[in-house]
Amino acid sequence: MSTISDQEELKEVKMKTVKILSILVLVTVACSLLPIPINAYTPPDVINDYKIKISMDDNGVLEMRYDFDYTATTDFPDGGAYLEIGVPNRNFQILDYGPKNFVVEASANTGSQSQVKLDFDHLPLAGENFSFFFIIKQEKMVNIKDDQVTIQYTPGWFDFAEIRKLTIEWLFTDTSLLTHIDPEPEQQSINSITWVTNDLEPDEKYTVQVSIDKTYFPNIEKLEENQAEETGLSLDVWLLIIVVIFMVVCMLAALLYEVSEGGGYSSGSYIGGGGWFIGGGSSRSGGGSGGFSGRSSSCACVSSCACACACAGGGRAGCNEKGFGVKNFLTKEGGRNEED
Repeated sequence: MSTISDQEELKEVKMKTVKILSILVLVTVACSLLPIPINAYTPPDVINDYKIKISMDDNGVLEMRYDFDYTATTDFPDGGAYLEIGVPNRNFQILDYGPKNFVVEASANTGSQSQVKLDFDHLPLAGENFSFFFIIKQEKMVNIKDDQVTIQYTPGWFDFAEIRKLTIEWLFTDTSLLTHIDPEPEQQSINSITWVTNDLEPDEKYTVQVSIDKTYFPNIEKLEENQAEETGLSLDVWLLIIVVIFMVVCMLAALLYEVSEGGGYSSGSYIGGGGWFIGGGSSRSGGGSGGFSGRSSSCACVSSCACACACAGGGRAGCNEKGFGVKNFLTKEGGRNEED
């Protein structure tokens, strides 16, 4: 026959168990909101050929042509006949796009991301191969220091697609005035430099950088007006930080509760031990973005820049429904990324 003391002790244990389970549920929910690796689900789309051709005027303003040869591995979802491609920053204008019988409209997304949104005339299906292009005028890419002008460029990357071949061709009036090129280009002539890289995995980025003697630009005042803007952390980086802090607080609260109740780790209710995996997310964002990269990226960053630009993200709609990550709680996209 149980005593009153035994009943009170049992009641206390039950209440303690309920509190611990509540905390565990809260932490589990927070953890479930983190991005899910793409490889756990559908095979990524394939970009067979990704070409960017760049020319630059005397003021450091770039004209950039993007060409894609793209293969969908799964049907685009209903209402998702579009792609969003990340570009360096919000200071751009769309000059042209096509082919017009496939790409029916192009618009600029310049909210939390910097993207070109391309609307197609039909819903691409699994196995369908299609090509498209767009041309933009891109400003705020130069960084001026002493007698050199430096531009760093990361083409929009993709966390839902692998890139079989990426080519960046940069035209100049005279490459002899280039003081630094990184990485070493595949080809170089008096009027151009070309980088080629193959087999980029989802979320993998490729960055190039050139430094040019200031004498290349005759109108230095106009060039200074085109100076790259330093930016702080992007929106989704801040959101990731908030989620991580939330999870850490929950874990600490659980541990402190145990200690305050006198149980400590010896009570058998130690929380942890398995480790926390943060990152690796994906949500079929095209261009500049994968997971929580500043997700933006295609940034015009140089060594002195904060380089957490809110550039690049993008992609196609419906990725979350197709198992490409749980990220829409952090963004507007819900598979239609303002970044994804």
